[in-house]
Amino acid sequence: SAFGAIISAFLVLVLIGTVAGTVYFADQLPILARYTQETPWKTEHVESALEDYQSAEVLIDWSSPAGYLGALSGSANLIEGDLTYQGDLYFDVKSSGTRVDVILDTRLVQNWGLAPFQSSPGAKWEIFLTKEIPLDLSLDSGSGSCEFDLSELTLEELILDSGSGSINLTLPAEQSFLMKMDSGSGSVRIDIPTDTGFRVELDSGSGSFNPGNGFELVSGERRNDGVWESKDYDSAKYQIEMEIDQGSGSITFR
Repeated sequence: SAFGAIISAFLVLVLIGTVAGTVYFADQLPILARYTQETPWKTEHVESALEDYQSAEVLIDWSSPAGYLGALSGSANLIEGDLTYQGDLYFDVKSSGTRVDVILDTRLVQNWGLAPFQSSPGAKWEIFLTKEIPLDLSLDSGSGSCEFDLSELTLEELILDSGSGSINLTLPAEQSFLMKMDSGSGSVRIDIPTDTGFRVELDSGSGSFNPGNGFELVSGERRNDGVWESKDYDSAKYQIEMEIDQGSGSITFR
């Protein structure tokens, strides 16, 4: 009816006015003020001593800044880092006997688009880990490009969850461990040691997979899901097992 249409139009106008008023006066409303304020960039140094730990599980969520991860040299610490970030830094170290768990992450309050995004071209995370004890290492990267030089670290397991930023990853030599990777839209380039055999279980995505001439397809399809092995896999003293869930970014072994 005409009356119903008028009521519906009125309610729509009220809703539009309420939303517009909320956005306009959000910074004056205590409950919404935290969502409208610009989030500044902060820089902080973190570190934790190695003490007598014999192994560690380390989780690092890299968020949006570019990043570098490498091995400590001449340090008595388990981890050191200089970070530029937004929001709150979460750095937690918990031990159980001779094992220690480390989490490094940031918590950013979402502003719902009510405050302008602040970019920081110089923002970067530089983190270094001990090479003295074996690590279960989990790396979760975002939109920033990252270089992960793990060549001097001792790994028991490696988990990499990459996003839209490109990744350069260098794996250590003379070690056997399991690696799980969930890649996104960013390209991933992996430098692999020559003294190690590799077996790769690939859940293929839309990106290209380029293992190089040293690998053979042992099951599956070349441009689809499949299992790849390095030609020396069976005879190699050291073996790395890879499970890859590929996204739209390319994956290249070098």
